[in-house]
Amino acid sequence: MGNEAEAKDVLQDSFMRIFKYARTFDQVGGNLKGWMKTICIREALKQIKKKKRTASMDELDYIPTVDPVAVQNLDTEQLHNLISELPDKQRTVFNLYVVEGYSHKEIAKRMKVEEASSRSILSRTKAMLKKKLLNIKSKESWV
Repeated sequence: MGNEAEAKDVLQDSFMRIFKYARTFDQVGGNLKGWMKTICIREALKQIKKKKRTASMDELDYIPTVDPVAVQNLDTEQLHNLISELPDKQRTVFNLYVVEGYSHKEIAKRMKVEEASSRSILSRTKAMLKKKLLNIKSKESWV
């Protein structure tokens, strides 16, 4: 969401919605984790749309190709910081595609953009993350 306060607001709104609609969840055939995750994602997207934030991302099929040792040496906080520095649209597409596993078609529909735009946004994000990872690697090589 860009900052911790907004993320907390979205999380709170998500839980309110989860509790409000809990009885509509299909306990027999449903996936609780997936259902809750979808609600959280939708709430985040609503908040982004409300603030008229837009982001475009190129396709990111995977964490950018860099030396696997450089990625292994990153702790979770460093990786989280790299992702949180992304512009809103790029971060959203990255999270939906890489973390949540949505297709570009699904992302395009959710964000009301063309499927090609989702791919383009992800591609640019991949290049941006690769550059940042390489910078971290080059700084660490001097230590």
